[in-house]
Amino acid sequence: MEFIIFFVKDPYEVLGLKKGASAEEIKKSYRKFAAKFHPDVNKEKDAEDKFKEVQVAYEILSDPQKKSQFDQFGTAGNPFQGGGSRGGFGFEDFGDIFESFFGGGFQRKSGPKRGRDLKVHIDLSFAESIAGSQRDIHIDVFSECDHCGGKGVEKGSKFVTCRTCGGDGRVTRAQNTPFGSIRTTVACPDCEGEGRTAEKPCPACAGTGRVKEKKTLKVNIPAGVYDGALLRLSGKGEAGEKGMMAGDLLVTVSVAKSRDFERDGDDILSIESVHVLQAILGGDLGVKTAYGEEIIKVPAGTQSGKKFKIRGKGAPRLGGGGKGDHIVTILVTIPEKLTSKEKELYETLVRESKLQEKEKGFFRKLF
Repeated sequence: MEFIIFFVKDPYEVLGLKKGASAEEIKKSYRKFAAKFHPDVNKEKDAEDKFKEVQVAYEILSDPQKKSQFDQFGTAGNPFQGGGSRGGFGFEDFGDIFESFFGGGFQRKSGPKRGRDLKVHIDLSFAESIAGSQRDIHIDVFSECDHCGGKGVEKGSKFVTCRTCGGDGRVTRAQNTPFGSIRTTVACPDCEGEGRTAEKPCPACAGTGRVKEKKTLKVNIPAGVYDGALLRLSGKGEAGEKGMMAGDLLVTVSVAKSRDFERDGDDILSIESVHVLQAILGGDLGVKTAYGEEIIKVPAGTQSGKKFKIRGKGAPRLGGGGKGDHIVTILVTIPEKLTSKEKELYETLVRESKLQEKEKGFFRKLF
């Protein structure tokens, strides 16, 4: 018979304990140092070696016989070999302990996955963004298998307990190290962590519950959508595996600029040019809006830059709540050239308004 003696660091020192520590103190300290030096968390070069030291120290102190042997002789034999009685916790507990620290990283079940979200882009004219639109989107996508209804099992067949993992969804693997054999628990490769397999997998989808196909989706673009908007259509993405929830369809929207309008939130802005005489005399003015022409009253003496609000003629508010307003800015234009008759009339107007007397010397130079 061959005996193997391992000379290891003082397990009490490794776990920061004093001799005589209780089982609860040992376990608590182990959890602390295992979390600190786990390679998935600690990326320092010596983290893995320290992590193994912690494992060895814990295995020694968690076994009453090995602990007693170390206390008396300073060695505990091969800490990963069988034999000897065990206390209330030991190496079998590693998975449970790591699960509490790393979210089940050693024992996590994978299982069927939710469908992926899909992303598409749509370009709209300004008018389409205000009125709303409908578009057909052509995509290659995983869809629910019609033959098995997305279950992944042949009609008339059923699911059975996975023979590899016995329904647990996990299997234990052993890895030989200089310190002995280390066991880790991973998702079962045959059932992918589900704990069951199809007695007869669906022949149409090979048991995945979904098939790849070209699909045309009708996308309704709501009235009032703005440039850069992201629309989420729940459940319109890829089908999930074996009946799991489908992903979403994410639609990004670009709205082309308009020659006539600008948008400010839910308000629509425009500029209307009026002749100086119209501004002076006032009157009705036809204003182009996103919904057709509207007539507004322009008071006599309106100045350039004056704003008028046409209520309820802006962009529809997404999600309801009416519409914004249309805000028109008046731009008074002055003619650059005059006919002789126009010039004569303007001169008459100047004399009538007595501008020459009010601004003595000014108009004398111009005329």
